[in-house]
Amino acid sequence: MSNNIVSEELLLELQNDIFKRAKFFIDDMGLFAPFGSKLIDSEIKPVVIMDDSEDILNVITVLKNNFSEEIKSNHIQAGAIAYDVTIDRIDTGMIDVLCLILSTDGENWSEDNYPYRIVNGECVWGLGS
Repeated sequence: MSNNIVSEELLLELQNDIFKRAKFFIDDMGLFAPFGSKLIDSEIKPVVIMDDSEDILNVITVLKNNFSEEIKSNHIQAGAIAYDVTIDRIDTGMIDVLCLILSTDGENWSEDNYPYRIVNGECVWGLGS
């Protein structure tokens, strides 16, 4: 198992990279395919699988498996994957969210959902009013 210690600052930079890239895709296309970013020697490197015919769940699995192997072999410090989903919430109905999964040990993956909406053709994070 990897003994990577990643600072909160670097993890925040990694998450911010994901949000910036997702916003670019959402602003441009209204949605996004799964993509990732990884930390290599404290530098963020984008990772995209460019195969439109590939199943979305398979892309997520491939990214997750690759990042897990790279973390465990100490080639990277952390991996983050984002994918676009629509969920049905009792209080708000259908909403679009960026699902972000992240790992620093290659085994445990945190998962957080970040709602967004498109206002005047631009991605705005949060539910709004």
